[in-house]
Amino acid sequence: MRYLVFASLMFAVIIQNASCTTNSSNDEKGVQMTWDYNIFKASRADMVNRKRMIIEIIVPYEMDWEKMGMMTKAALFGLERQYPDVDVFNARLTFSEHFVGMGVYLALGDYAKDGKGWAGDEAYTWKIKVISKSNVKPTKEEFSALENWYEVKSQLGENVDKGAEIKKIADEVGLSKDEVGKAISRSVWYTPSESYLTE
Repeated sequence: MRYLVFASLMFAVIIQNASCTTNSSNDEKGVQMTWDYNIFKASRADMVNRKRMIIEIIVPYEMDWEKMGMMTKAALFGLERQYPDVDVFNARLTFSEHFVGMGVYLALGDYAKDGKGWAGDEAYTWKIKVISKSNVKPTKEEFSALENWYEVKSQLGENVDKGAEIKKIADEVGLSKDEVGKAISRSVWYTPSESYLTE
């Protein structure tokens, strides 16, 4: 495991390239499940008297979207074991490093072991939201197109020539320009909107 730490008075960013596995989750039938995921980035967002951590997690494309809530809960439990001094964790699940920071998430979750939420004055221990089941998972070709699109967008921002890039991506992945454009439009709605766990 490699760490690159940028520290300041109130904030530190830890870049981790580590394959992590946790066994701390059961499925609906009570069968123990093993989850494989990659912690892409961990950020400290501490407040006075409250230690907080944000984790960006990359999950395999093959993972069933129906299981994102269970995966999030398992990952948060695993973080508590790794960082026992942290009061509250926020996990953000996506399926490509190119989607990090782009608002494209499959699940978002908070775990506050003291029951005081993210801010420290809220009354919850768990708050997990998952992507709506109405969202259609992209095909592998669409997924490749989305990875290319968000990689370019992260580099160029608002300066990206959308039409030219869509044409280029379409040629690379073997889809039409219209298919790539629709995949990008749908991805805007890849945001957790359904409550999985709140307590």
